[in-house]
Amino acid sequence: MMLKLYHKISHSILLGIFILSLAGCHSDNAMNETNDQTKSLLPSVDTSEIVATVSGQKITQDDLDAAIDKTFGEYATTQINQDISKKVLQSLVMSKAMAMKEQASLTSEELKDIERDVSSYREELLTKKYLQDNISQIPVSQAMIEEYYHQHPERFAANTIRSFEMVQSLVNTAGDARDQAIDKLKMFNTDNDWSSTVSKLKQQGIQFKYSKGASSDGVLDKEINNILVGLKPKQVSSVYFIDGYPTVMRLNKLVETSPKPLQQVENDIRKMLLPVQLKQAISKASKELLATQKVIYFGEFSSN
Repeated sequence: MMLKLYHKISHSILLGIFILSLAGCHSDNAMNETNDQTKSLLPSVDTSEIVATVSGQKITQDDLDAAIDKTFGEYATTQINQDISKKVLQSLVMSKAMAMKEQASLTSEELKDIERDVSSYREELLTKKYLQDNISQIPVSQAMIEEYYHQHPERFAANTIRSFEMVQSLVNTAGDARDQAIDKLKMFNTDNDWSSTVSKLKQQGIQFKYSKGASSDGVLDKEINNILVGLKPKQVSSVYFIDGYPTVMRLNKLVETSPKPLQQVENDIRKMLLPVQLKQAISKASKELLATQKVIYFGEFSSN
């Protein structure tokens, strides 16, 4: 519903738009008339807490201070001048007039939708306030940092680099030709110079492809990587079918790089673990709170 879309526009954004429009149209006659009307509504000494009214609806100094803080940041009320304060007040007047006009045109169902949204937002604010006031975050201990560091060395630049060779038959259709290719591939189990052997086979009209490379964990095709992970240095794999082509691989060398020193990544680990600790603290506080409340579920939720 379009109503809900407009309802989601933040108050601070509207204030910003209103302030810019006021500043840009300062000399406009219509705006001057509005300014004059606003001046006539400014409070007397007897109503010092009220800074404006719109068709009898009050805008207080507290409303104005809150709008200034939301638009310009906390404690901005002590730093901005009266002209800026007045523009913010004028934006509140506009906002109030729009809200009143829109409320008068809404159906009862539309008003209920807004009331539900307001109630939900109020509950959200109260929940955040409760968490701020009652949740004591469990600190991240040095032992937790060290445990995480040793359990996840790959996250701190520790890596395994595998250098390998691969021979692949170019025959991928079932039949005698592929069976012969598979038998030829099995010979590579005892062959040391794969490159030369492939060249000789090509001269005989037997189509094989030779390649070699080195790769870090997870960089290669998953299927190839899984084959390499299962090999020891100098070990030749069984015949595998990769994309339908018979293939053998040999792991030549395995190099494991060391992770960054713990001292170098300690703060990063602490930052990663803080949300986990906060989640645990919230879970603990939630259970303790619910233990003091009587909760009843209805309908389809009653059996859960």
